[in-house]
Formats: sequence, structure tokens, C-alpha cells
Amino acid sequence: MSSQNEAGLSEHRKSDSGWKYNYLVDPKDKNSITCKFCKKVTNGGIYRAKAHQIRGNRNVKERKFKQAYMMLVIRRLEAEQYKLLPHVFYQARITFNVANMDCFKEMITAVGSYGPHLKPPSYQELRVPLLRNEVQSVQQWVEGHNSRWSKFGCSIMLDGWTDRRQRTLINFHVNSPKGTVFLESVDASSYTKIGDKVFELLDNFVQRVGEENVMQIITDNGSNFKAACKKLTTKRPNLFWTPCAAHCLDLMLEDIGKIDIVKKTIQKGIFLVGYIYNHTVVLNITREFTNNNELTKAGVTRFATTFLTLKSLHKQKSDLRNMFASEKWSNGKWAEEQKGKRANDIVFTPGFWINVNFILKVMGPLVQVLRIVDNEKKPAMGYGAME
Repeated sequence: MSSQNEAGLSEHRKSDSGWKYNYLVDPKDKNSITCKFCKKVTNGGIYRAKAHQIRGNRNVKERKFKQAYMMLVIRRLEAEQYKLLPHVFYQARITFNVANMDCFKEMITAVGSYGPHLKPPSYQELRVPLLRNEVQSVQQWVEGHNSRWSKFGCSIMLDGWTDRRQRTLINFHVNSPKGTVFLESVDASSYTKIGDKVFELLDNFVQRVGEENVMQIITDNGSNFKAACKKLTTKRPNLFWTPCAAHCLDLMLEDIGKIDIVKKTIQKGIFLVGYIYNHTVVLNITREFTNNNELTKAGVTRFATTFLTLKSLHKQKSDLRNMFASEKWSNGKWAEEQKGKRANDIVFTPGFWINVNFILKVMGPLVQVLRIVDNEKKPAMGYGAME
């Protein structure tokens, strides 16, 4: 509060702690008091101003006011920090999934327990001593799993994938009742198609984990892995090779997709969805008739997504027919275009929907099992999914 605004106040009134957080805008108006935080003007003197800030009785005693005010300050500080936290997230482009991680919640709790004035780690500390400590911590964690491998046995799992630079990478994991441990990622671009080279790679990892600990090797069904694992089980007869169930099912779905009637129906379904989503006005009309229920667009890599595309089309069959039969469609320029006419013909061809229904019945059980074996939440053993 400025000295000008303090003028005219009695010594008794100036001694009230409420004046630390409020001030007079007009020295001549002793009743209109402004809150320093929200700038709200209250009428009724300092007691009414304090009541506004702590949302309590205006005749609150001084000690209780100070306690209540401290709680108010803490809540407002928390609110300010809560606003800053997502801004860190956005500026650093941190994925929102981090908020679901236990370690993130533990970090926030630790920072809050320390209180204000916590000095954040420097760039040098993060990249050298703290990183070194974290590596040691991870090594100790892996050693804890290692002791279980010798006691209960384990499985070596391979996960092949291609990165943005078109490199073929293979991730090696070791699974046991205690959990799954990532061991290493290997760039196999130069020899991934060569069975002998893959065999050498697998053999080295079995030796690294310990042949006496390994019960099975789990890979996809590529011919290179088949040849390598056959050679490996010949050299080490106590090992078993198990093909990846998810990859098996995806290959089965892919083979079904090569059947002529299935292939043509899928192509029509993909064209229909692609046409709708490639034309903004047509998409908006479609959403109007489907109550904003989206159609599933087929993915490039996983064949199972075509099932979801056909399923979404089948679900919206009536709405799509109503849309293409509406004046909004027929009066638009799209109805006269070649691609528009093709999309219209697909929707009103009975044979297309008969084939869609048939494909869903064939592929449905396989997709259901694929979802079970390919989930990351719980083991897939024990399911009678295709009974």
C-alpha cells in the first residue's frame, strides 16, 4: 500500500494484517478496498475485504485470519504451479503419456515434499554423473532379473522393425516370471535376410543369457528366422523355437485377403473411405448423417486394420445410404464426378454389403484372437478365444 493511500488511516486500522494484502484506491474512500491478488473491490472496510479473501466470517479473529490466509496463498501458489506444468510439457514437446507414468508422479511428489527453492539439475549433471548413476541403477535392476532366469528359466524374444532411415533393427528381450527386460537393439540391415548370419546373432545372445537358462526363442515367421532357429535348436537341442502368435495371425489374415472376392471387396471399402476423407465437404456431410461417428481408415502395415475398416462401414451402412441418397449429395458437384459416381455405386450395390458381411464373419474370430495375443496388459495364455 502506497504512503499516499496510507494517509488518513488510524494507527489501529493500519496495524490490521489485512492491509498487507489489500489497499485503498482512493484515500478519501475508506470503505472501498481492493484485493492485491484478484483486484476485486469490496465495500465494508478491511473486515469485508478479509472475508472476501478467506471466504469466511467478516468478524474472524486475527489468528484465524492469518491461518486461513496462508492456506489461501498456498492454494493460489499451487494453482500457479499447475498452470506452469503443462506449459513445460508443451514447450519441450513431451508426450502426454508421461503423465500416466509412476515415475513422473513420484518426481512431482518428491519436488513438492522438498518445497520451494529446489535447484534443478544442470545440463552437465544430467548428461554425466546423474546418467552414470541411472545406468548403474538399471544394471542392478537387470541383475535382479538375472537371478530369476537361472531359477525359473526364461524366453528370448525378438522384435524386428524398420526405422525412419529404413534400417532393419531387431530388439532383443528376455522374459521370465519376474517380467521382461530389454537387452539390446541390433542393426541387422546388412544381413537380416541371411539365415546363417541371423543364427550367429541368436547363438551369441543365447550364450550371453546362458543356455542353461533359456527355454525357448520367440521370433516372427520369416524364412530367415525359421532357418536360423532350426539350426539353433539343432546345435542346442534343449531349446524350443516358438513362432510369434500375433505374426502368425496377421499372416493368416493377409492370406485371406489375397482371395479374389475378399481382395476386391476390401479394395472397394478402402476406396470408399478414402474418397470420403479426401473431400472435406463430403466428409462433413457424412458426419452429419452418421452423427459424427468416424469411419476407420485402413493402415499400411497391419492387415487387420482392413477388418476394422469394413466393420465400421457395415455399422454405418444405413447412414451412408441415406447420405448418398440425400439432396445434399445429389445436388453437389461430387455426384457428377467419376470418383463420386463410383463411391455412390459401391454404397448401393447389394453384393458389396453381402461380401462385407461374409468377410467379417470369416475374419472376426481371427481378429479377436489377435487382439488377445497382441495386448500388453495381461498374458494371453488360458483363453479359449476360438472355441
